[in-house]
Amino acid sequence: MIKIYTNLTEDLLRCANEKINDFIESYFEFNDDDFSDIFPNIIYETKEKQCRQAAKDLYLWSKDDFVHTLTPLHEYALYSIINISSDIDEDHRAYNDGESLFFYDIEPKIREEYSDIDENDPNWVIEDLIEFDFYLENCFQDHDFLDVPLYLSIFKNMPTKKFESQFGIVLADYVDLMPPDIEEEYRSLLSVKALGDEINEVTIKDDFFKVVKKGIDNFVHSIINHGSYKLLWFENYRPRDEKAVQLLFMATSYLYFQTNNIDVSPEANIGRGPIDFKLSRGVNERILIEVKLASNPKLRQGLNLQLVKYLLAEDIKDAVFMVIVYEEKEFKKLNALEREVDSINQKYNLNIMIVSVDATNNKPSASKLTSDFSPLY
Repeated sequence: MIKIYTNLTEDLLRCANEKINDFIESYFEFNDDDFSDIFPNIIYETKEKQCRQAAKDLYLWSKDDFVHTLTPLHEYALYSIINISSDIDEDHRAYNDGESLFFYDIEPKIREEYSDIDENDPNWVIEDLIEFDFYLENCFQDHDFLDVPLYLSIFKNMPTKKFESQFGIVLADYVDLMPPDIEEEYRSLLSVKALGDEINEVTIKDDFFKVVKKGIDNFVHSIINHGSYKLLWFENYRPRDEKAVQLLFMATSYLYFQTNNIDVSPEANIGRGPIDFKLSRGVNERILIEVKLASNPKLRQGLNLQLVKYLLAEDIKDAVFMVIVYEEKEFKKLNALEREVDSINQKYNLNIMIVSVDATNNKPSASKLTSDFSPLY
């Protein structure tokens, strides 16, 4: 069976694994020994044997009674299979009066076979097991396997110990998700760092906020003009989440900030909870950065109830509220947000700046841009 990272009774754990097995068996039933759609294209093309074995492992592991902890390669495959099953289920519901292909039998089965389950157990409810989100969230301890390219970009410019302590991962565990040339580059870089060839800090004195703003501008420029926005979209044209944006920001900006002697702390715990980034130079120069998707239904709460409270709790005046726009229609939210920020700044004597990032997909090439085209910052 597949390890599940949440508290379930033994009966429910078995039931959940039976459903995972249904997802995997369904995938195998409709795929003729070709597993290319559940791995990154370049990984399958360059490491096909490993990928095929990982897919077959999942098939076998979901059927036995041993608890298997997945490697990142296995995790990527299972994550893809669950998403494929979700898409299939959605299509089935559309043509069958909303009936689920995978979950139509699960609740009656639970109540019949596991009638002694305590439904007042605070760790779960029966309905948890009939949602794909339950499996996407709990079959994996985290989703770092989706962001190996971004982590690797950060690792190149960050001391190894600092990288591992800040992100809590060892990239050596993820080499199966690196193409052979990138894996070789990583191992070479690891050897060089082991010899002590770490990046030296250089102090450049300048207005702190201006220096930080320039680093953010570099990130925005990379997204809009250098095609980095593509890293924020899955191959099936689904946009990535806020964590992917945070990782890409670190990959793009870390070396610049370090060169300017600015310390970057991802997900710093400040005041009432975690903030995406705390940037500091010395004791007194500090700026917070909060990243939110324009599509996030809690966008305004992130500004009013989250960022402002962080600033007040830590007695920090400066902050950047970075809004990532994936769809053209989302731009219309920004004017109202700008007015709200102006009001907050006046009320609390703060200096919050909104930076909007155009991460819409399928941008025109530079040769096709009209003369009046100007990216929105």
